[in-house]
Amino acid sequence: MTASGSAWQPAEQQGPATDTPPHADPVPAAPDDAQQLKEEIERTREQLGETVGQLAAKADMKSRARAKAAELTGRMKTSTARAGQQAAARTASARSQFAGTTATARQAAAKGASTARQRPIPLAVAVALVGCLVIWQWRKR
Repeated sequence: MTASGSAWQPAEQQGPATDTPPHADPVPAAPDDAQQLKEEIERTREQLGETVGQLAAKADMKSRARAKAAELTGRMKTSTARAGQQAAARTASARSQFAGTTATARQAAAKGASTARQRPIPLAVAVALVGCLVIWQWRKR
């Protein structure tokens, strides 16, 4: 006896069996005239051709590898170009900052030289004072 309470029966006695799985599409009815039949055959050939083409493309590992390599090469070229542009922009920014700093330093040096030319005695006293401090520190050691 089975869990349902009935005795086991062979497959022939259990009822009609279906050959098609439940999820399969039912086979369409055969067309009536010859023209419809030809059209159906042509559609089937086209679908079969597309399917074969898709399977061939999947099976062609060499061309798939080449396509992937081309894709990666394109990505790398894009990344390299972007990095080059960023480096050029940063270089230009650094140059402009350096040019501004250099100009400021030149102006300060010119102003100091002008002041030294106008007042030579205070400059000489300042240099002598710094020299004395350096000698004093050197002797202390």
